[in-house]
Amino acid sequence: MAPQPWSKRASLGLLATATATLGCAGLGEYVWADALPETPTNVADEYRLAPGDMISVRVFNQESMSGRARIRPDGRVTIPFVNDIPAAGHTTQDLARNIPGVYPLERSQGVLRALAAAGGLTEFAHKDRIFVVRPGAPKRIRFSLERLSTPGSRSALFRLQTDDVVLVQ
Repeated sequence: MAPQPWSKRASLGLLATATATLGCAGLGEYVWADALPETPTNVADEYRLAPGDMISVRVFNQESMSGRARIRPDGRVTIPFVNDIPAAGHTTQDLARNIPGVYPLERSQGVLRALAAAGGLTEFAHKDRIFVVRPGAPKRIRFSLERLSTPGSRSALFRLQTDDVVLVQ
């Protein structure tokens, strides 16, 4: 049996009334966002890097060495100029703080002064794997902390030049 035209109209009217009534219904009480109490940021809730995570690495002034690196199953990541550093369990901010940066020095400073400007060696640094990379030089120049700390040694007397890069492994 075909529906009566009046039943279609009644159904549409009922649907329109229900929609209008529900549309006007309140969603409950509210509070303005600016009136909410501040919630402290919990450092423990920050994401910690884990093996398998991919991170972006930018090497200053060396776009060809910049890119992405994956944290290995042993929790370490290889970064150009720095080599392997522990990454798993750290936040990205922790990791960035553990990676050396650029420190301006006065002209003709020694390697020991550059290390001091960078805050010294990290707990992971090898004291006998300190290198200076000099633009145009065929090889890296290697130092040990012991020789750098020996007054009058060739290591202690060595002076940095413009664009030298000091690396510690």
